[in-house]
Amino acid sequence: MARSVGLRRLARAVPALTSALVLAGCGSGSTSGVSVPTAPAAASSTAGMAGMAMGTTTPTLTPDAGATGAPVAAATLGSIADSLNSISGVSYTFTVGGSDMMSAWPNGQGTLGGSPIALDAKVTKLMTMGYDSGSMEFRSVGGQLYVQSVRWDSGRSWAVVPANASGNAAATGLQTQLDQLDPRVELKLLQASRNVHLTTEGTSLPSTSHYVGEVSAAELASTTALDSTARAALGQIYPSLSIKPLSVDVWVDSQQRPVRLEIISPTPGGGLDLTMNFTGYGTPVTIPTPSPTIPLPANS
Repeated sequence: MARSVGLRRLARAVPALTSALVLAGCGSGSTSGVSVPTAPAAASSTAGMAGMAMGTTTPTLTPDAGATGAPVAAATLGSIADSLNSISGVSYTFTVGGSDMMSAWPNGQGTLGGSPIALDAKVTKLMTMGYDSGSMEFRSVGGQLYVQSVRWDSGRSWAVVPANASGNAAATGLQTQLDQLDPRVELKLLQASRNVHLTTEGTSLPSTSHYVGEVSAAELASTTALDSTARAALGQIYPSLSIKPLSVDVWVDSQQRPVRLEIISPTPGGGLDLTMNFTGYGTPVTIPTPSPTIPLPANS
């Protein structure tokens, strides 16, 4: 009989969207030029946090009685993980909450689509140590990453992040931050897990199938379903898997496209919870190349 897996959220937790976001510098950005369909507000991701000692509680993961059947086939997981790789458009919101007050809690929205596919993700609120430290915007067009923040040229220009980030800590950090907010990267966690199941536990979303699983450090390091680039990106996003495996929940529509994605991960200071909600499939988006631009300053 297959091992029942799943996670009852006794503590909600997320990848360390950590102080790297703060160090990158935040301030008012702009979404000018981006044509986006309207996305609904994301559901709150801080349920179950009441009464926790700040920064001292790690996520508690217990078997989910609603998880049924054999582990989901690799082909199905691959279809879900790749579902956003070639779409005309989708909008999504993201929220972060949890018990780790030492990490950054970004909220915002993103758009994805076009040919070749491009992404725009704007952090509209970044809570750090209980204070809103502003906003910043990430845009990836043609494989090139651009970031807008008041840290550079008072927010009037977009900083061009060098593609070869070797030896450039700022560029590496910015790329990791973009990966954290890119659902195409996050969905690949499904392929790293060896134990994803259908479940009836938790939130029920109309006309969706709900899958739940968990990913350990060993699974991420050893999976052959992901290439070295994907494994490295996820390893950068989730450096604390040695503490406890993370959990991933995804609700998908009839075309295996995500409707909601939740990722719960331990952090040294407690735990965080990332929630993404998706809408507007098939509505074309236009994400232009930013202008004006400046090189990412060496001392960022």
